[in-house]
Amino acid sequence: MLKYLNKYKTTGNENTKIIVSNAFGAFIVKGGSLIISLITLPAYIKYFGDQNILGFWFTLLSILTWILTFDLGIGNGLRNNLVHALVKRDELLAKRYI
Repeated sequence: MLKYLNKYKTTGNENTKIIVSNAFGAFIVKGGSLIISLITLPAYIKYFGDQNILGFWFTLLSILTWILTFDLGIGNGLRNNLVHALVKRDELLAKRYI
C-alpha cells in the first residue's frame, strides 16, 4: 500500500501530491499520539497513588480526547463555510467565520 501511495506522491498532479503527503503526515501524527499515550500510561499509574484519583484522571482525559477528536463538527462546518466565502472572495464573511 505504501508503494501505491508513494507512486501518487511522485507522479500525480500537484493536488494529489499534497493530499498524499497530508495523509502521510496525519498518519505519523496519529501514530505518534498513540505511542505517547501508551508510554504515559505507566507514568500516570506511578504518579497517582490513589486508584480513585487515577480513575477520575483517566475519565477526564478520555472525555477531553473525545471532544478534541470529534470536534463536535465545528472544524468541518467552519472549513466548509470558509471555503464558500473564499470562493466568493467575500473577505468580510471569511473574517466573520474565523
